[in-house]
Amino acid sequence: PHMREQGYGRLVNISSVSGLAGGIGPVFADGAGGRSGAAYAASKGGAINLTKWIARQVGAWGITCNTVAPGPIASPMAASGDYDVAAIPVPRMGEPHEVAAAVAYLVDPSSAYVNGTCLRVDGGMVMS
Repeated sequence: PHMREQGYGRLVNISSVSGLAGGIGPVFADGAGGRSGAAYAASKGGAINLTKWIARQVGAWGITCNTVAPGPIASPMAASGDYDVAAIPVPRMGEPHEVAAAVAYLVDPSSAYVNGTCLRVDGGMVMS
């Protein structure tokens, strides 16, 4: 309600490229494999679509809602995995500050006309 009253607000959700690609990593005929499980991929895809729904509802009030979808990021979550980054167009792990920069852009007043989008921070891993 406060954002609506002031006619300005920024909402940014954090998802994952897993929510765009239906999971990450190979899945074998027996259903094994894949870096992210079905529940993770579905929840991240749900966050992306919830963002779009919210964006439609609040845009007229000067409020924007967007999602940031990171790919493999050098973080504690990724520390236990072996990521094959050679196949990514920018062949390295992303850095946390790169995700933070995407969020900073989306909360900045200069992004006032960006609404309902999913900003991938993934080195080109998932392209649509």
